[in-house]
Amino acid sequence: MTYPLGMKREFVYTLFRRLNEEPQFIQIVLGPRQVGKTTGVLQLNDLLKDHTIIYENADSVFSSKTHWLKDRWLEARLKVQDQKKVIFIIDGVQSIPDWSRMIKGLWDQDKRQKNLFHVVLLGSSSLELHQGLSESLAGRYEKKIRKITTRV
Repeated sequence: MTYPLGMKREFVYTLFRRLNEEPQFIQIVLGPRQVGKTTGVLQLNDLLKDHTIIYENADSVFSSKTHWLKDRWLEARLKVQDQKKVIFIIDGVQSIPDWSRMIKGLWDQDKRQKNLFHVVLLGSSSLELHQGLSESLAGRYEKKIRKITTRV
């Protein structure tokens, strides 16, 4: 299948469509390491020029990741006040302790205040990530799975 605007991955096309809508769900991109999750999501930077894209990688944080996540979220929230179209991407979310409970609280607070922005979470398909999705974020996310493709 050929996707518009030079997109090479189906999940990028799906995300592109969702991120041009009003934020309703947290977007989750799951898949094993090194299958193109980050590369695909960063393609959106060139495609969504009218959006402010904030990309953060939790794997590169060595201090308190819980405080780091809340601080980054609050920074994204401030940008929403300046510009309506904000996309906040967190790569390696599964490395943050208790990430799903914290994101649930922040998302619900923004929803109550009608201050929602797009949130995209990238993570490996670990049990830890799946538990967080089913326990804390039920009804708040839409999941895309990046599968391994084999080239012959």
